[in-house]
Amino acid sequence: MEEFENSLEEALKHLKIADHLLYITYPLIKEKKILFKVLNEIYLVIYTTINSVLQYESFMKRIHIYRDSKTNFETFLRKCAENYDLTGEQLAAIISVFKLADAHKQSPFEFTKKDKLVIMSNSLGIETITIDKIKNYIIITKDFLTKAKYRIKNRL
Repeated sequence: MEEFENSLEEALKHLKIADHLLYITYPLIKEKKILFKVLNEIYLVIYTTINSVLQYESFMKRIHIYRDSKTNFETFLRKCAENYDLTGEQLAAIISVFKLADAHKQSPFEFTKKDKLVIMSNSLGIETITIDKIKNYIIITKDFLTKAKYRIKNRL
C-alpha cells in the first residue's frame, strides 16, 4: 500500500472520530469543550487528506513536494484543488478550519458562551465557533475526503 493510501485511511479514522464526537458524544454529555476536540479532528482529516493528495500528485510526477508546509499548501491550492473538484466554498472552509485550529493552538484564553466557543488571540481578537459551523465543516470535510479517495483510487 502506497503512502498516500495510508494517509487516506488515517484521514478516514479522524473523520470517524470527529463524526462520533459531534453526533453521539456531544449530545449525550453536552460539554461544549468537546467541540474543540471535534475541530482538531476535522483539522487532522483535512491535513492528512491534503498530504495524501500531494503525495499522490508527486508520485504521478505532476508536482514537487517541498519541506515547507506553507509552500505545499499553496501548491495544493494552485495546482491540485481544481483537479479534485473543490468549490470556492470548500476551499474557504478548509482555510477557515486551518486558521481556527491555529488560533486554538496559540490562544491564551478560550471560553464558552451560550452555544458558542470563543477563542481569544494575543492581540485580543476574537474567533467564535458555533455547532452549526462545525457541522458544516464536517460536511465539507466528508465531501473533500470522498472526492480525494475517488480520484486517487480511480487513477491508479
